[in-house]
Amino acid sequence: MQTQETIFFAKSQTYGKRVGVHKSDRRYHMYAIGRTGVGKSTLFLNMMVQDLAYGNNFAIIDPHGDLAEGVLAHVPRNRINDVVYINPADTEFPIGMNMFGFVDEKKRHLVAANIISIFRKSWADSWGPRMGYLLHNAVLALLEIPNSTLLSLLQLLTNEKYRNSIVRRVKDPIVRHYWEAQFSQFPERQLGEITSPVLNKIGAYATNIYLRNMFGQAKTTVDFDKIINGKGVLVVNLSKGKIGEDAANLLGSFIVANLQMAAMRRASIPEDERKDFYLYVDEFQNFTTESFVNILAEARKYRLNLILAHQYLGQLDTVVRDAVLANVGTTIMFRMGPDDAEVFRKEFSEEWPPSNLVGLNPHEIYYKLMRDSSVEQPKSGVTTAPLSTQFNVKEHIQIIIKQSRKKYSWSRKRVDAKIKKELEHKIIKHTRS
Repeated sequence: MQTQETIFFAKSQTYGKRVGVHKSDRRYHMYAIGRTGVGKSTLFLNMMVQDLAYGNNFAIIDPHGDLAEGVLAHVPRNRINDVVYINPADTEFPIGMNMFGFVDEKKRHLVAANIISIFRKSWADSWGPRMGYLLHNAVLALLEIPNSTLLSLLQLLTNEKYRNSIVRRVKDPIVRHYWEAQFSQFPERQLGEITSPVLNKIGAYATNIYLRNMFGQAKTTVDFDKIINGKGVLVVNLSKGKIGEDAANLLGSFIVANLQMAAMRRASIPEDERKDFYLYVDEFQNFTTESFVNILAEARKYRLNLILAHQYLGQLDTVVRDAVLANVGTTIMFRMGPDDAEVFRKEFSEEWPPSNLVGLNPHEIYYKLMRDSSVEQPKSGVTTAPLSTQFNVKEHIQIIIKQSRKKYSWSRKRVDAKIKKELEHKIIKHTRS
């Protein structure tokens, strides 16, 4: 009899029995690797359908879109109100995502570090110490000012009167000194060299309709703490084929970072009272920053349980790869290339021919299961698919989207007008100051 304590994902080829992971062992995280089209999305969907049925709260970060829609199609009627659906391609009803939302002074440097990490990953090709130093001080300054947004960063770097009015309100003496004694002393030519790379990047986001009306809102309309601690089901449809890879990676990284911070805010809650939250991330390498290694090592005590998937080890830098292999409890291996197969042979069993992994058919797997806090030897199996949805898929998905829009979105017309008014207000106000 299946209970919410165990989520089943495969059938053993040796014994013919169902294979599942107990709730306590899911806290050690799960990791799936395999080439495209081998069944990783089906694996995720099957597990999430069970999480839905048992009232578990979770998030799915989907860079393609099909998996997100598959989850919506399986949401039971009694959980429709739990769903928060984020789809940046839905430009008519944008959700607010303000990365510069006003935060408590004690948490400001942590939030700033996460924002900088996201920018550093997104701009790795042009990142340097000077850009990092500028952004660090810009982010810390704006985090002190209520109603700052990503668009405020553009104004901070281009509008001297606006910048001066912001700096006058900054209380952090080190940040204020940077703007008053360093930035203001740069010759105009050097100032352009320093700010141009940042303006080019931020400007691209500001002109991206999918991002501007989300990051340009002064209030984040999604409460990540409620999602983590309540019965939230967060479905993120990044659909990079529609919104672009850069936009998808930026938004996905921001959401993952916010879920991480929400989990860490549970420190004041006794550990045995923290509700398990399951974070599914497909193509997770696109959304990981330097803090990801810490998430793997520390998330278990915050009951942030990761289920990660990607295609091949070459997508990960050495630090992240080593952290995954060292900290993940249950590993699920689909068909992969010979180089990756050799790595897993050395990692798990010298008696295990790598050809076993290279020649797997779709949905065939080898898995190393965490059971009772110990990792078992590799076994073979076949992943199982969820039952077909009982709903009219198109109608059911629209019902969920409409309720999510009603609770978490504003109309595009209203958002456009509000952003325009805010920008005009700042320009007029600071021109007169």
